[in-house]
Amino acid sequence: MSVFTVLAKQLFGDKYKKAKNALLVSLLIYFPISSAGLRLEIAQKSLFLTASVFSAGIMMQMLTSKHNEELFLGLFSLPFEATDCKIGVVGSFTLYTFLTKTLPVMALFFALGGPDVWQIVIALLFAVAACIQMAAWFCLLYSGKALGIAVDILWIAALVCSIIFAPNVYVSVCTMAVGLVLAGLVLALADPYVFYRQHSTSHAGKKHHTGGVFAYFFRILRSNVSYVTNSAVLCGFAVLIPFLTKQFDDIGSFFLPVGMGLLLLNTPLCTMLSYDRDTEAVLRMMPGQETAYVLKYNLFIFVFNIVIELVYLTSWHFSRGGVGVIQLVWAVLFALQGSIISSFLEWRFPILNWKTDPDLWHHPRKYIVPGGMMLLGGLLTVSPVVTWIWAAVIGLEIIAYPYIMMGDGRLPKRE
Repeated sequence: MSVFTVLAKQLFGDKYKKAKNALLVSLLIYFPISSAGLRLEIAQKSLFLTASVFSAGIMMQMLTSKHNEELFLGLFSLPFEATDCKIGVVGSFTLYTFLTKTLPVMALFFALGGPDVWQIVIALLFAVAACIQMAAWFCLLYSGKALGIAVDILWIAALVCSIIFAPNVYVSVCTMAVGLVLAGLVLALADPYVFYRQHSTSHAGKKHHTGGVFAYFFRILRSNVSYVTNSAVLCGFAVLIPFLTKQFDDIGSFFLPVGMGLLLLNTPLCTMLSYDRDTEAVLRMMPGQETAYVLKYNLFIFVFNIVIELVYLTSWHFSRGGVGVIQLVWAVLFALQGSIISSFLEWRFPILNWKTDPDLWHHPRKYIVPGGMMLLGGLLTVSPVVTWIWAAVIGLEIIAYPYIMMGDGRLPKRE
């Protein structure tokens, strides 16, 4: 049995159920929107760039996932043929990224933009090619040589520039083809063990008691750059939102609170318990964790939320003005409400049975908090009374929170 078959069955499940579900989701996204006649002008370059960058980003998450060690368990401990191993890892990861993550997003773009058949074909080819090239970039990045990093930077810059600045699509396609050839050469010469990067076990229970809960949180931040990166990206987006909505001066007051709700989309930070399976198992068996862990986790998320919201308000104040006391109250309410709901979902409804980091960080649950808070943000502009009603509700939530979180903590077994 080839490595590709083994890994594909692990990623997609029995009878490739996850692949079938992904195709069904893509069809359910495309046909209703396309039939409804909703149209949004999407530039060809934007379509190709989104297909390439989004796919490459997800592929990088797949390749750097700490849980690959579990996925590769047994694979690298037995004799294998190097070429078959590399084809299997890159092929299965590319197929998984394309079907489960890229295709649903591109289905939405295709339904709204209505591109012709050739644009659709090229966009999908760009997505697959970007995944394969990301595997080559990964090999160069972890080769331990500074030259590999420099080549990666130049290679990525050339690819992006060919899409954005090329005079026609033929130049972009030719550049992507050249990149695929180079990727093939790099992968052919690469050591297959570069994909099997061992990580030290978490020893979650020990970490939990050594240095306190907050020390444990900061150890997680240091061990996975995605937590900090996502927060930094949200801060950058918070700075840009006021400038992006400047053309809507007449309804700027509506966008201000809605943007606050959108900025609660801090997915990695709100899945820390689901991500660390060892810690979750330990915490479920220990008494009093609703107070010892979850309340402090709530406070930890709140700190990040309030920092991002304040960055947003500062940018809004200098670019558009109109930030007063009530907006500062909104910032506190949004940050607090987001942390309460996020910690509640993570403790009582953790994400189970996920295979790779993208499965966890792109789970539909991520949209519950920002989606609900954006709707609430729209209501805040209706009447000033809504703000104080919401503040009173949050006060009741804080009082009831420890009791709501209580329970035996037992959850369905992970597959």
